[in-house]
Amino acid sequence: MLSASQGARISRDLGQRNLSEIQRRVVDHLAANFEYPARVTALNVGMATRGEIDIDNPRSMLFGFYDQWQVFNTLSAIAWGGKDGNVT
Repeated sequence: MLSASQGARISRDLGQRNLSEIQRRVVDHLAANFEYPARVTALNVGMATRGEIDIDNPRSMLFGFYDQWQVFNTLSAIAWGGKDGNVT
């Protein structure tokens, strides 16, 4: 039979394990989501460097942005900042 102190210790240990698991999952989720903007930027830089997108015509990139948003669906927005300082 378990004593009250043993039950309390087991309960604390179980609670601590649950909190540790929740913390690990939150950290993993945040780390993955913080990678997405850098990945999208790298994709756009690569496409611009290869001449696959017309950086002087931001509207022509809308379908590409939509595709990126589908792949990286946790992003709330994708915008293009031009050399002139305008953001699309």
